[in-house]
Amino acid sequence: MNVNLIVAVDSKCYGIGKDGKIPWHNKDDMKFFKDITTGDGNNAVIMGRKTFESIGKPLPNRLNIIISKTLTNIDNCIIKNSLEDALVYAKSEKKDNAFIIGGATVYNEAVNKDLIDNYFISKIDTNLTENDYDVFFKFNKLNTKVFNYFDIFQYNIYIKKYPYIKDLNIEFYRNNKNKQNTDWQYLLLLQKVINNGETKHTRAGETLSLFSEKLEFDLRQGLPILTTKKVYAKGCIHELLWFLQGGTNIKYLIDNNTHIWDDDAYRYYLEISKNQDKQYTKEEFLEAVKEQRTFALKTDKEGFLKYYKAGDLGPVYGKQWTDWNGINQIDDLIYKLKNNPDDRRLMISAWNVGEIKNMALPPCHYLSQWYVNDIPHKDRVKLYQEQLNSSYDIIPNSITEEKLDEENIPKKYLSCMWQQRSVDVCLGLPYDILSYSLLLSMIAQICNMVPYRLIACLGDTHVYKNQLESAYKQLERNPYKYKLPILKLNKDIKSIYDFKYEDIKIENYESYSPIKYKLSVGL
Repeated sequence: MNVNLIVAVDSKCYGIGKDGKIPWHNKDDMKFFKDITTGDGNNAVIMGRKTFESIGKPLPNRLNIIISKTLTNIDNCIIKNSLEDALVYAKSEKKDNAFIIGGATVYNEAVNKDLIDNYFISKIDTNLTENDYDVFFKFNKLNTKVFNYFDIFQYNIYIKKYPYIKDLNIEFYRNNKNKQNTDWQYLLLLQKVINNGETKHTRAGETLSLFSEKLEFDLRQGLPILTTKKVYAKGCIHELLWFLQGGTNIKYLIDNNTHIWDDDAYRYYLEISKNQDKQYTKEEFLEAVKEQRTFALKTDKEGFLKYYKAGDLGPVYGKQWTDWNGINQIDDLIYKLKNNPDDRRLMISAWNVGEIKNMALPPCHYLSQWYVNDIPHKDRVKLYQEQLNSSYDIIPNSITEEKLDEENIPKKYLSCMWQQRSVDVCLGLPYDILSYSLLLSMIAQICNMVPYRLIACLGDTHVYKNQLESAYKQLERNPYKYKLPILKLNKDIKSIYDFKYEDIKIENYESYSPIKYKLSVGL
């Protein structure tokens, strides 16, 4: 059972009552209160005696529990002596939610005893002053920035208490050195966007958005894949291989049961075929992709557009990575890493300004920069020990650099920083983190380096409003419950293009169950 606190406050001074009554009348807030507390009809409302007397009757379709030491019997109500007794009773009745609805004494007790899971706080704009109230909502135990959080329900704030999320400070690193922080960083970002994001009206729907966020992962600690929800790693691997193959048609993805580009491809088809007498349904379009059907499309003028093959996306990532005006940027990067690792031009770009107009979707992750630094001698010795599968410690000074070179022990760390203009935190970002982790590891193997730091520089970082309920569910999960898995690559692969799906294995991946998020592409 969730324990919730619901309250309406004056937006200026947080006043809530005068002489036992609410000193305003707001129909929208009354409707919101009724809808939220009623829910599916299996909720309880808990209130003090004065609050019940101000209402005057039991609230219908809800279990009414009154806290009082003097009242004895009220029709259609339950009387309990304390807040704790009221909550125990509501739970024994198997209620989905218990809503604490007032008054101030009950609110303060619930907050001070840290009993609340969710806060529903309505900010009401009034012409009243502080002198017009004799009761205020005391929230000193809450985050003092609570009233700056985004109004998710137009005039309301919905705050959830997440037991595992901590402020980003040095105490986390002191107390959790041995814990994986991939999920912790991700959930912290997710909560930050929800609580502080600005509303944006985009082609694909309303979002909560922040600008210029950053994440960083150390791949030596394990593969940074989320464990607070199951990530569809198979689809991510196939998408990356498709990029490296120079792919720009979704047939390869569909053939491998990967459908993350289906909606973008279909939206693109609808855009370029708008002058057709008849357009395919999505199902018909996907069948045409499987058959690689080619057809001509009418233009605004007489004649035909160039022939279009079903599933083509235009010159998207794969084209830009492997054939930017004849330049294979992947090959160029690997050559520089092997021959001039201190080069400051270790870059891969997908933002080809001259071809963006022909792409189904302009690149979201548009640039990556790569960096190489030396591995200290003692760390090279550890790598040698791991290679030997040795259970005993090797004294670093007993192994020379020449010996390590002879055993082909890597001398360099490889790091990657990617830039992203548009970040769907719930759906896209977990894939992007995994995808760049895989790419970093694969290129590191080809260059006999060790994958090290992965850094995400995030531009428009957003959560779609239709994803919020699913996001709340993920935020309630423990980011430390599962360890990070290990990535195992086929060591025999010497060329980046020789990797196949079966050469990329993620071992010991454990996670919570999947969470279904809605995909918004503007269809």
